[in-house]
Amino acid sequence: MSSQYFTASLITLVLSMCTGVAAPSMALADDVPSNTVVLHHGEPSLGNRLENDCYAKSTPKYTYDPDEEIRQQGETELFLSIDKEDVLIHTYDWFSQSLHIYNCGSAEEVTVARHGPWHRGSAARSDHLALAFYRGGQLLRRYSTEDITHIPSAH
Repeated sequence: MSSQYFTASLITLVLSMCTGVAAPSMALADDVPSNTVVLHHGEPSLGNRLENDCYAKSTPKYTYDPDEEIRQQGETELFLSIDKEDVLIHTYDWFSQSLHIYNCGSAEEVTVARHGPWHRGSAARSDHLALAFYRGGQLLRRYSTEDITHIPSAH
């Protein structure tokens, strides 16, 4: 553990003890943040703005691990709110800190754009997720960091 991180953590601990208020955890700019449960709000379809709403709950399997593949393990549940009742419509076997949900008109129309995790290093790789699209619970297309940059990986 770096001395900067230790010092920042110690300051956070002392402040929270003195004030009685829990301070958010601190991380250095290049540190991988901890995974936490994330709620993602969806955008209703244009013709259905007042009828249905949707959201996703992403739950990580592990709170912290520097390995990108392990950090994506978990579950994401997609819910459609119909007449003030939440209905589970799709379950995915991955965790994502960042995603966008569109077309909340029905379970078949819901579209999810999933962002890959923050990848450490400087080279694009075919096994690093950059972006993936899902519709009606099915994967439509997956792009790696290599696909996005068009630069072949070194390995």
